Amino acid sequence: MIWEKLRLRIRLLSKARIRTHEDATATALLDVCWAAIVGTSMVYPLLTEIYSALFLRLAMDMGGQARLGLALGTYASRLAYDDDGEIVGARAMMRQAAGMIPSQESPRNSGMTQLLWATIEMLSGHWHASFEHAKNARSTFEDKCRGVAWETATASSYYLTARTLMGDWQANAVERPKMMENARARGDRYAEVTLPLVTGFYASYLAGDRPDEAEDLVHRYIARWPRGEFDVQQLYALQALVDLDLYRGDGWRAWNRVETAWDRVRASGLLGISLLQWFTLSCRGRAAVAFAATQGASEGEKRKLLSIATDSARVLLRAKRKYANGLGCVVAAGVRTIRNDRATAADLLGRAEECFAAAELHPWRSAALLALAELTEEPRASQLREQGLVWMKSQEVRRAQCLVRMFCPPAS
Repeated sequence: MIWEKLRLRIRLLSKARIRTHEDATATALLDVCWAAIVGTSMVYPLLTEIYSALFLRLAMDMGGQARLGLALGTYASRLAYDDDGEIVGARAMMRQAAGMIPSQESPRNSGMTQLLWATIEMLSGHWHASFEHAKNARSTFEDKCRGVAWETATASSYYLTARTLMGDWQANAVERPKMMENARARGDRYAEVTLPLVTGFYASYLAGDRPDEAEDLVHRYIARWPRGEFDVQQLYALQALVDLDLYRGDGWRAWNRVETAWDRVRASGLLGISLLQWFTLSCRGRAAVAFAATQGASEGEKRKLLSIATDSARVLLRAKRKYANGLGCVVAAGVRTIRNDRATAADLLGRAEECFAAAELHPWRSAALLALAELTEEPRASQLREQGLVWMKSQEVRRAQCLVRMFCPPAS
């Protein structure tokens, strides 16, 4: 993969002449690469990156505005995988690609342009922008195109995920069942499994205080995904189950799930994608804090757990994304709370709230405010509590404190 990306970088920087001849073999290879991109994008994203690089190189060899534009856009979306400052380059390349794709002539091209933008904005942590692009892509695919089941399902996954992250859980609870029904009707297992797992379907179940039902559904969905490898769907299922354990206050079970799966998580390569890495490290750190706070953890286990949580927080705090910094502050605050350093824990939760507000992660912000209230004296505590409950009430959350315990352990 590194060699293929290097070849591409040299080619793009050299501004080498793009050929304009058609070749049956090259055309067939392009079709194979595109099929591989479609087949792996929401299962093995790192493999998709390889195929995207190959697709762009072949497109540069063959020429053609629409073909090259699609290839550039696809490759641009892969630049957003890493939290390494390449988002500016990804957006610049995507703008170049959008100018080459004749959207007016083809609704599918228009939908793909919006879908690629949604991918870039989602991976870079801009949920609202991703939501708007995904919304436009879904509308185009559903109303104006045929034979675009994968494209529609992928756009829908960004659409629902962005709303889950921003906290519009009730709207998702209304729309998702219809999408699932359509997927079942057309026998689309990819959509049937990916739409609930990847988009955090369990959030609306937690709002209604139904964690057991949500866990049962997670197991059902993953049972319908007959893959032995640890892929994106498996990773999101793990995160869902850990969150459900934390919601119920079962720190030992949450940590046991993470620890049992951790070698497979690392070997999967999925942590090479910053968005997945940040939320997975948050999941691991929160589970470690939750178990360390229980009486069931021995002193030796507690030291190990707090060390793991501290390492997770340190990586998150070094990230370039505000939402990742907020996640790191929450984990670090949990460590400080267990060590009876309430002042530092309160400071970290205050910083987390600011990060979540800037990143539009309203559920996390709400939980951070309520957790901070537990460490704050009156009358300021009441003010924080009132602010924190605004979002909870808007989503009809029945047990706010359980969500706080999930997002910000070891809050009680």
